[in-house]
Amino acid sequence: MAAAATSREQPPNVLFIAIDDLRPELGAYGSSEVHSPNIDRLASEGILFERAYCQYPVCGPSRASVLTGLRPDTTGIYENDQRHRASAPEAPTLPESFRKAGYQTAALGKVDHAGHHDEPSWTASAYRIPFRAQSTYRDPETLEYIASRQAEGKAMGLSGRALRRYAQGPFAESYPIEDDAYPDGKIASDAIERLESFARSPRQPFFLAVGFLKPHEPFIAPKKYWDLYDRDKLSLAANPSRPEKAPAYAFRSLAELRNAPDFPDEGDIDEALARKMRHAYFACISYVDAQVGRLIDSLDQLGLADNTIVILWGDHGFHLGELGHWAKHTTFEFSARAPLIFKAPDQPQGLRVNQLVEFVDIYPTLCRLAGIKIPHGTQGKSLWDPVALQPWQGKDFALTQIYRKKENIMGRSLRAPRYRYTQWREESTGELLASELYDHELDPGETRNKSGESSYSEIEAQLRADFERLWAASLAN
Repeated sequence: MAAAATSREQPPNVLFIAIDDLRPELGAYGSSEVHSPNIDRLASEGILFERAYCQYPVCGPSRASVLTGLRPDTTGIYENDQRHRASAPEAPTLPESFRKAGYQTAALGKVDHAGHHDEPSWTASAYRIPFRAQSTYRDPETLEYIASRQAEGKAMGLSGRALRRYAQGPFAESYPIEDDAYPDGKIASDAIERLESFARSPRQPFFLAVGFLKPHEPFIAPKKYWDLYDRDKLSLAANPSRPEKAPAYAFRSLAELRNAPDFPDEGDIDEALARKMRHAYFACISYVDAQVGRLIDSLDQLGLADNTIVILWGDHGFHLGELGHWAKHTTFEFSARAPLIFKAPDQPQGLRVNQLVEFVDIYPTLCRLAGIKIPHGTQGKSLWDPVALQPWQGKDFALTQIYRKKENIMGRSLRAPRYRYTQWREESTGELLASELYDHELDPGETRNKSGESSYSEIEAQLRADFERLWAASLAN
């Protein structure tokens, strides 16, 4: 099959949709609870990757990896306040490669981490969301509470992050309001306006990146999306206990949520709160799903759909009580695995790829689909090969890592087809502190660490060898 870009008169456009904190809790991925008809429709018209994994389960490092095509150990980005242009200045970003190939490139919402705007990537100014815009509440009682706390905090001499924590609003809001009153609805509307502008001047192809903020906490969505669910009928995590023999630093505290006034300062999450959190997260998914639907419908209405590549991805997964954890920041399946869907001109509809893939593969795949040269040094592989018997395929490994800055410990995890193998090392000395081994055929919930068990000794030895080989090879340019 000829490359997508050369089988048509015009190079394909790209609509690049990033969704914050979205785990594969979607109808297309088998969820029977979540209402996600628009993303499900996109998957039915394109290629869905069943087992896609981020390289780092935190927003900033994950996005830096996707946008540069480099792994975190290459970019050196392990924290949200780091910028890839400073740590990897010679690495052209994905939109930058498209810009150099003659594309109009524009970003709306949260594409790179909030507040980061990489000028060389874009031909048009990005619609930049203020750093805490994801906390935009609309309930008057909440706004009054926040204003009161801000006044108190300022009187106490607080400022910056300390003041934001003191005046933090609730972890969830359900308010009867239109979609555009919250940032994600506004982002979708602005994106549609940009698509309309592109449609009026079709001579130059476009790369439009749209980053939605939800379902990142605080879980804020119009009430109508909350009303899609009956909280009492929602299921709870089937495996709510920490894995047997897992090291303590495999987990992180609930710092993101503990400052919220409607969240306990300490202790376990009871059933009522767990149900509310799952309800809130699902409502936010449905809210974002509706915005995705607006974008897809606009492509159809503007006559752009037939020559536009659409990619949708969540920057990492999210625990909803599984393994006794909430949010991300782990190397477990619930944090490392996230949705990845492509829809491209002249490509199969409803295809599901069950092989492992990595988010670092997004960059070369989009370049290949658009007929753009893949820059030297990118560390993923194209998931689309126009000359292969099976042109859409993955590979047999995925690598994810997380850094515990306070302890100076790095967790590096190898996801193999059947197993997950993780090593925790002290970064200064390289000392191996702990290992984890999970058998997904017998224990898909990762509830028991098999590392060190005699019945898995040969398997662990092989995984350890594969781990060392693949991590070293993955960093080679």
